[in-house]
Amino acid sequence: MLQLTTLVNKKGDLRKVDWKKFFIDVMRSSLFLTANLLLFQYFLCRIRHLLGFFTLPTMGGVSSALASLCAILIEKQSRRPALALYTTNLASETFYRQLCNHGYLFSMKYGECVPFAVGIGIFMFLRAQGRLQPGMNKLLDFTHCASPNKDILEVKKMPVDFHTMLLKLRHGYEKTSRCEHNYSCASVAVESFAKNFAVGLGASAALTILGNLRKLFTNPSMLAKMLLTRNTLKLPLFFGLIPFLFHVTRCQLNRVDGCSPGVRDTVAGAVSAASMAAYPSVSIAMYTMWKGIEAVYWNLVEAGVVPVVPYGDIILYTLSTGYLLFQSVIEPQSIRKGYLSFLKQMTGGRVNLFNRDLYEHFGFQSKLLYPNYQPVLNPKYVTLNPMLYQKIMPPS
Repeated sequence: MLQLTTLVNKKGDLRKVDWKKFFIDVMRSSLFLTANLLLFQYFLCRIRHLLGFFTLPTMGGVSSALASLCAILIEKQSRRPALALYTTNLASETFYRQLCNHGYLFSMKYGECVPFAVGIGIFMFLRAQGRLQPGMNKLLDFTHCASPNKDILEVKKMPVDFHTMLLKLRHGYEKTSRCEHNYSCASVAVESFAKNFAVGLGASAALTILGNLRKLFTNPSMLAKMLLTRNTLKLPLFFGLIPFLFHVTRCQLNRVDGCSPGVRDTVAGAVSAASMAAYPSVSIAMYTMWKGIEAVYWNLVEAGVVPVVPYGDIILYTLSTGYLLFQSVIEPQSIRKGYLSFLKQMTGGRVNLFNRDLYEHFGFQSKLLYPNYQPVLNPKYVTLNPMLYQKIMPPS
């Protein structure tokens, strides 16, 4: 589905899509995913047989890294950087959760706002310097309504009453000489909120309907009840608050003497991340942060400050995916639920069936999600007496 969406965005028309190439790419990606998980399980068992014993690294770390290295070589070269960024995103989140589980860090309420603020702050800083990629510039124009010479709302498409109110909002309030927008500061903040809120509301309603199609077919009268909920308003509120907080902060900083455009936009962008309190999303926050770090890296490469790391995408994918698969064995509770569910689907539920009794004494609480599972082992194939680590069952 992701590949189809990407193709349509590039081509602009389904009729221009090379379907033969598309299906080959889909099969290649499917083979890549299958190989990654199959090789992980193969290397896990093979290394254990070769050594005759296991240690903490060989419980999944070495095998998962080897499997990821072999698998990523199958995938199309142009897709490797995106995959590396995605798995690095997941791995960093998993590492944070693991540190929290062991008491080295603590969980923060609305902590998603922090990486989101870092990412948007980076983008706004690079934008102010004129060093941001055109595609990301367009995205910020859309999310933050940051294009200075463009009207946010079109007056002609509005009813007369709204038309009058909008004109009063635009011309009845002031703006500073440093402000780049056409109308008043109050106008740009309110208009951007209204526009994004409407877009977010439409998207939220569409997602709600698509996620409940089966229920709606059997009982169409439930539609109003589904749409008129607090959860439906979370996404539009988040999307509306992004430009509202951005413009309010930027216009206030324009009134401060000595505040440079770079500082102004960076701070305003970081403050706009507080909007995520309305719609907490670790996925969006972490992706934004890592995308910002990637943008900084490529800017430093262009400036000749740092070199391009040969096969950097392969190395990054190998290390991050290796770490994720390792954690799926020894500490699955630290992995994002969505990704753990994906691993379960890809393995037919067999990621739950590891003999985690062997790992309990390492201190990872490996059986926390599966406390009652105990595999039935065939003595013909085991190399370690299960009585040495399994609890003695009381007589029935």
